[in-house]
Amino acid sequence: MEYSLQGQEISRICFDYSVVLETIDGTELRIESPFNLFAAESMPPDEVLPDLLRETGSVVVRLLNVKITEASIRESGELSLRFASGQYLQCLPDDGFEAWTLVAATGERAVCMPGGGVSYWPASHPAWGD
Repeated sequence: MEYSLQGQEISRICFDYSVVLETIDGTELRIESPFNLFAAESMPPDEVLPDLLRETGSVVVRLLNVKITEASIRESGELSLRFASGQYLQCLPDDGFEAWTLVAATGERAVCMPGGGVSYWPASHPAWGD
């Protein structure tokens, strides 16, 4: 699946027991499972562990004010983002938890389900009172 994150700039990064990347238009990506952040294609990745951000989260700060050049979500639940800086983020599904949640500024939602797969809700989902 392709999402309209291309050209969006990361304007805010939050850390708790997850990593939240927010774009300038208000789209929010919350990653709650381990993911890899590659500085360049030929280099080994940094593994970011959301439950151990004190030890692994500092590499994520490099994404602040960087534009997303490519974003894709596979039916398996694999999320990948490429950035103008040359960095590449990859998050695979988690066997026991929702690995990530994407909420677009338009209200559209996608969630990587435990064990893989993606659940998707369009922007005008009636359960949200639209």
